[in-house]
Amino acid sequence: LVRFIGVLKAPRFYPKEVKVIAKKTTSADGAFAFAVSDDRENYSYTMVLAKKEGHAWGWAEWYPREDKTGDIALGVPKDLSGYAVDENGRPVSGADVSLAFALLGKREGRRAFNDLIGAKLFSVKTGSDGRFEIQDLPAQGTFELLVKKPELATFSTFNWSNFSYERECQYRPGQPDIKLVVPAQMTVGGTVVDGATGRPIPGVALILMQDRSHPAWGQVPLVSGDDGALKLKALTPGKYSLQLLSPDQAKAEWVANPTAIELKPGQDQLDRRIALSRGGFLEVTVRDTAKETPIAGASVNVRCPKTE
Repeated sequence: LVRFIGVLKAPRFYPKEVKVIAKKTTSADGAFAFAVSDDRENYSYTMVLAKKEGHAWGWAEWYPREDKTGDIALGVPKDLSGYAVDENGRPVSGADVSLAFALLGKREGRRAFNDLIGAKLFSVKTGSDGRFEIQDLPAQGTFELLVKKPELATFSTFNWSNFSYERECQYRPGQPDIKLVVPAQMTVGGTVVDGATGRPIPGVALILMQDRSHPAWGQVPLVSGDDGALKLKALTPGKYSLQLLSPDQAKAEWVANPTAIELKPGQDQLDRRIALSRGGFLEVTVRDTAKETPIAGASVNVRCPKTE
């Protein structure tokens, strides 16, 4: 069975839906084909994943703006198994364990997918002893894991800050005794206020980031309440940045520098004050240096050295 899967576009940092666009069963010679869908512009990216009983999963990236031919090799299946415990060594039962990242192949032929597809197709629950088993993975693949359970931190072994396609992931199918220590959840809370008046500001969207491009694991944009309050849970110890999320299709009403947050074990931060201001407008004209004529269609970016 071959699945054509797409990740639907969504506003920046908001949850994205993973959709099975089509399914096909291969013919006697192993062939299959998918037609490019009319709604292809609605997808951030698409992949083809194949599975047959007795064989490992295989996958390939496909950008449906162009035709593509190629093979998907289904190798020997192996299981990725281990156990999850809390900080006191007690088994974590009933937790969702899924693939946070998957790598297959070598160098320029390397194929990957992230936690969105991992949660859709490669998610299991831990048993009463905390053990888990994700079955039928390619033996030559390497993987990172994500653990979620209410009242505990959302924990991932994958770190975007040191990621490189030149490096393999930490875990291989068949690797014995993979141990995942899931921390107790930590919480960040506070109030969004007008920096000039101290007045609480409701309805402001913020996002907690682990680096410049990626939200903290399990975090989605959070909107301040009627009293300006907000609370973020299920966090692990570490350094974060709480950022104002500007609207994609409108001018921002408020601006603010990112708020640096460092969570240390056992030390929640519940009284953060996030001060916003009205900001201002910067008007720029791009001109040809030789002719002094305006240049249309130029891309302009504004960066602040203090927040880079």
